[in-house]
Amino acid sequence: MTPPAATAPAEATCAHCGLPLTLDDIWGWIHANGRYLCYDPNTGEPMSMPAEPSVS
Repeated sequence: MTPPAATAPAEATCAHCGLPLTLDDIWGWIHANGRYLCYDPNTGEPMSMPAEPSVS
């Protein structure tokens, strides 16, 4: 179950690719660009990991 958006960090970043994240009501964590799966920041190739916030 996804936690409520009110508990989401203001500036969450993905643990896999480092891109900014947002908390969607349906999908849970997604990248701020709207993508669910990570994309390699260097090549733009899709990766198999879903968006996941990094633990600070």
